[in-house]
Amino acid sequence: MNEIVLLLSTGGTIDEVEADPVTGWSRLFGGNIPKMVAETGEADVHTEQLFAKESLAITDEDRTLILERCRSCPENRIVITHGTNTMVETAKFVAEYAKNKTIVFVGAFVPYGREHSDAVPNLKFAIANARTLPPGVYIAMNGQAFPWNDVKKSKEKQIFENLKKQ
Repeated sequence: MNEIVLLLSTGGTIDEVEADPVTGWSRLFGGNIPKMVAETGEADVHTEQLFAKESLAITDEDRTLILERCRSCPENRIVITHGTNTMVETAKFVAEYAKNKTIVFVGAFVPYGREHSDAVPNLKFAIANARTLPPGVYIAMNGQAFPWNDVKKSKEKQIFENLKKQ
């Protein structure tokens, strides 16, 4: 039996149902996380929705809510679904205060309901990494896991990469 992983959802493209036709930003999130977890085939994952926001709308109060839930839960292995635009900022915020737990942030560049979505593969990878990585805060995207302090989003390439890469 696997150790239980707590999955906290916060919105973002990974769970987008509808985008604003003018800005292209997510504006409606669908609660698809339980369906995605089922598709990963991963067992012993408990899901909880904290809120559903575009990551550019996430505030320090929201980050405090994420942090407090991570600190108060009995699980030591946590996955947080999050929009990619401010994922690194939230990971940094959580890392400064969350100790002795493995926390993995994950998102998607293509929403779950769209063709060629990276949502389920990214989620499966994040859950597997939450189970195997040592305590710390990480970002897991597109088959790579990065420590929170050695990662950046490349908007041009639509990937996350190490800070040292150009």
